[in-house]
Amino acid sequence: MMDSSSGSIDTGVPLFKGLKFRMLLAGLLPTVIVMTVLIWTEAIHEFDALRGVSLESLQSQAELLAEQIQEVNESARESVFALADAQASGMINHGQMSVDFSRSILEREAAITAVFMAFEPDTHEQEELEMIPDAAISGEDRLAPYWFIDPDRGDTIRLESAPSIGIGSYYTAPRDRWLRSGDHSMCISEPYLNDGRLQIDMSTSILIGGRFVGVAGVSRALDDQDRQLREFIGDRSLEAFLLSPYGHFIASSTDEIRLDDRDITGQLKTRAIEETPYESIFDVVTLSTSAEVLEAIDPTNGKETFFATAPVKTGNWTVVLARTQEAVMAPIIAFIIESIFIGVVGLGIIIIFLAILAIKVSKRVRNAMEYATRVADGDLTEMNMVVRGSDETGVLLKVMGQMSDRLRMLVGHLVDSGSAIDKAAGVVSSSTEEQVQVAGSLEQSTSQICDVVDRITSTSEELTRTVASVTEAADQTATLATTGQSELEGMRGAMERLESSTETADRRLVTIKERASGISGIVSTITAVADQTNLLSVNASIEAEKAGDAGRGFLVVAREIRRLADRTASATLEIESSVRDVEVAIGEGVRDLGKFSEEVRRIVMDVARLSQSMGSILEQVAASNERFHELRDGVRSQAQGASEISETMEGLQEGTIRTIRTTESLVKASANLEKAVETLGGIVSSFHLGKTSPEEHDSSD
Repeated sequence: MMDSSSGSIDTGVPLFKGLKFRMLLAGLLPTVIVMTVLIWTEAIHEFDALRGVSLESLQSQAELLAEQIQEVNESARESVFALADAQASGMINHGQMSVDFSRSILEREAAITAVFMAFEPDTHEQEELEMIPDAAISGEDRLAPYWFIDPDRGDTIRLESAPSIGIGSYYTAPRDRWLRSGDHSMCISEPYLNDGRLQIDMSTSILIGGRFVGVAGVSRALDDQDRQLREFIGDRSLEAFLLSPYGHFIASSTDEIRLDDRDITGQLKTRAIEETPYESIFDVVTLSTSAEVLEAIDPTNGKETFFATAPVKTGNWTVVLARTQEAVMAPIIAFIIESIFIGVVGLGIIIIFLAILAIKVSKRVRNAMEYATRVADGDLTEMNMVVRGSDETGVLLKVMGQMSDRLRMLVGHLVDSGSAIDKAAGVVSSSTEEQVQVAGSLEQSTSQICDVVDRITSTSEELTRTVASVTEAADQTATLATTGQSELEGMRGAMERLESSTETADRRLVTIKERASGISGIVSTITAVADQTNLLSVNASIEAEKAGDAGRGFLVVAREIRRLADRTASATLEIESSVRDVEVAIGEGVRDLGKFSEEVRRIVMDVARLSQSMGSILEQVAASNERFHELRDGVRSQAQGASEISETMEGLQEGTIRTIRTTESLVKASANLEKAVETLGGIVSSFHLGKTSPEEHDSSD
């Protein structure tokens, strides 16, 4: 801001309008916005990605648990079929061996708590049954060994007869399946309490020659399933459930661990899903045929929970792993918070660097502003400035120093050249006044010449129009003469053709006259023939009358011939009269056509003479027309030259006028130059060019 009283510039800049504040605002605000958006966007993406990974991990764990259960079930399945196949292979005929083999399977497989067989009545001979321990014989004298591990006696292996033969599901299910559909696959029972132990039975039919003879199977304790679920989940925030295909809980990690596993009060194992709070969730799970993750509210704690399901092929069981949303999201949120913290720290570092840069740049710009203020106040004394740095602000300070040196030299030259410019301005002023007078005289002369040239141009244009009209009339005359000559030539040709046609008609009429004379002779001959015919018919009539009745017919013919001869004679007379009339008419036509031919010949000769005369006239008109064209071209060239002279004189006159105006402007410029020289002298005197003590301005970083 310029102070009007002292002429100095106010260099005070408010903080919020200063370069430092604007640089910080322009640098920090977009950076903060962009980094915030990036951090937020990345956090959202990471949240979605980590959530998907966590759910995939939950699903993978469910599938892994299902595989482990499948391995145990498959091992038990192999034991069941090994037992059934051994019987089918002939071991059924060795009762004691069958009992011992079933015990060996129980001892070998740790996941099995019981091994059993049960046969149809009369499958074994009584003598053979007497050799088998009584404990393996049922009350119906049926071989039914049931080896099991008794938890009440220190997990010792005991032998009893299989209970409920014929009505138990372990026996009826494989038997009915085989009898109904011929299916030999393994059947798995629902969980139940048997002799103080919760268990499930896995059995298949024993077939001998395609005939059902009994079942073989194993039992597994539910506490083993519970132990397997708990060992898998460990201390992770998971809950595991094992469901049967008929909608019952086989095992659950949420059940309490009790010393007496027969106490199932308040626990999920063996219970139907519909009898538990999980009915709305696990009904959907058991109906599903594929592995998937469901999100629902856990009815036991009211928390949002993810349920991952996976099928167990052997037994058609379903494994369910549950993890609360809180447990899933906790590590995700912690990771996102850590990422946001790192982003905020990075943003803070960027802000610090931007602030340092803004302070340095602002300091250099302020030094440049102070230096420019001194120059604006007219202080051109030398100022030593120490400049450090090669960026744009350092270059700016160096350039301002060079600008001050050159401005100081320029003002010094202006002081030295002021007087010379003043003298030159006086000389220019006097010279321009004389040039104004000369230009005025030249303008008058060019105006007079332009008037004369305008009159010449007008006359030439009028003459051009007249000659053009005459030339056009001559062209039309030549055209008409040419057309007339062409029409005469056409008439001459037509008359000559008419003459030729007339002569041809005359010759034909003479020929017709000659032929008409020949017709008269023919008619005379026909008349004579008719007369002779008439005479002969009369004679014939006379002779017929003489003949009487014999000549009566001939008489009739003679009369008809006479009448025909009379009509022929009459017609011949008419023809002869007509031919005479035709001969007279043809003779008159020949005479008239001869006269017409003579007249046509005369007209043809007249037309020929007229055509020759018209040709001579056309030649004269063509010659005149050529001269008229030459005259028109000459007059047009003269008019064009006069027009060019007029345009040249107009340009000369305009140039003279511009010269006068330029000279007048030059006079005014000379006056202004004298005033400017005076003003320049006053301005130059306001600058201080003397050397002062150097001032050190540190522009370092």
